[in-house]
Amino acid sequence: MITHGLLSYGRRTGDQRLLSSGRAAARFLLDHLPTRGHPHPLATGHRPEGTEPTWSNSGSAHLLKLVQALISADGAGVTGAAQAAERLVDTVLADPCPPSAAPVTTCPDSDLISLHAACYAAEGLWIWDTARRRPQARERAVRITEWVWQQQLTGGGFTTYAHRTGGPASDRMQSDVLAQAIRLAKLLDLRPDGLGSAVSTLANSLHTYDDKAAVLYRPQAAEPHRNSWSSMFAGQALRLCGAEAGLAWHELV
Repeated sequence: MITHGLLSYGRRTGDQRLLSSGRAAARFLLDHLPTRGHPHPLATGHRPEGTEPTWSNSGSAHLLKLVQALISADGAGVTGAAQAAERLVDTVLADPCPPSAAPVTTCPDSDLISLHAACYAAEGLWIWDTARRRPQARERAVRITEWVWQQQLTGGGFTTYAHRTGGPASDRMQSDVLAQAIRLAKLLDLRPDGLGSAVSTLANSLHTYDDKAAVLYRPQAAEPHRNSWSSMFAGQALRLCGAEAGLAWHELV
């Protein structure tokens, strides 16, 4: 995300310093992406000793969001960026996609699926299809998004994890997943039954102050946390719900 931000903003402002930093960051990513198979989320290639495996220290599904930065890097003249992005997509598309279970794995050897990471995977696939016209990527993005919506809580929100085949793992709402699910549904022209409830739930999770608003990461928490990423996701999700205009692949945060 930092790489894409440097390249995108640098291109918009004509700031060569930002563009140079963005290219360097992209080359760092390329140095750590394998020529085959799934990439590791950490530059070291292994999770820290003594830690339990999670989607963020062991999984690779969320790394599909790298596609956005790599397409930007390709446009900025970074050799090999487009090919690396295509490999990321092809590796995921080659994975099994069972009809009755989660269509993506977010942590190896785990029954739990991170809905946040699954949404990142769908976003990366949407980006690739939107930028490079790859229908198979869009089809998998739809499958993932439809599965995520099957995990919706009765109150309209979404929780952190769901079992591969057994539904939500808790009833505690997490607003970044909620905003991502709404945004993906709009981008992919889906009409899940719970969309209206989800939008109302997201709007009700806003913390307003001084004519500003932020999204509470977990609205039920004893000490509510105003979260930057949830707020950015929500801003785009609510915009898509209230306007005809869509989002370009490079605008997705």
